[in-house]
Order: sequence, then structure tokens, then C-alpha cells
Amino acid sequence: MLVVIVIFNQRLSLLTSWMPGQRVQDRLIQTEAVYSSKSLCQLHCMGLDTADVTEAKKEGDVRFRLSDTHSEPKVYVLDADLNKDSYRFTFDAKDSSSVLTNAECLNRAMNCACDAESPS
Repeated sequence: MLVVIVIFNQRLSLLTSWMPGQRVQDRLIQTEAVYSSKSLCQLHCMGLDTADVTEAKKEGDVRFRLSDTHSEPKVYVLDADLNKDSYRFTFDAKDSSSVLTNAECLNRAMNCACDAESPS
């Protein structure tokens, strides 16, 4: 294993890119990012911005048990640790875009009045 790591150090992503979680993350990263009004409000309330969501897409963990991979659009739930807190992001993944529809902090209570559901 050590020899493989040394030889393929620059291309380690090739070894994991076939895994389901990595494929979902790649899809979310490569499609156009769209944010609903509700999710933008939630991000602002939690002190996050779209750059944090991009980081979550790269470093987060896809929660397949909470996702709906058989619907159209597919709904993916991603958990990520950012700024010493844990967050959960919900995306509607379409062919050319991924819409962030919900964002929540898992370890702190947030009192946000973000009930609007329309995409922006």
C-alpha cells in the first residue's frame, strides 16, 4: 500500500473517484451552483457564504440514507464540518445544476426566519 501511495501520490483521486460518495461530490462540484432564497437566508443567518458551500462539496460526506437518489431531481444530503461546527446541506441535483435547497447547523440552535422557498 505504501508503494502505491508513493508512486501515485499526485493521482490518488483516481483510486477513490469511482466510489459513490465521491461521484456525487464531483457531480455537485461540476454542475452550476444555484441557491434558493431560503438557503441564502440560512447561510447568512449561520455566518456562511457560497465559498463555504463549495468547500463542503469538496470535503463533506454524502449521507445516502438521508438522500433520495431515485427521485427527479435527485436529492443529496451532505454533512460537513466548517468553522468548528457541523452543517447539513441538501441539494436538488439536476443535469446541469445543483440547487442548494436547505442548510442547517447540526450542533448549534439557530433562530432564522427563512421560510421563503423560491429559487434565486
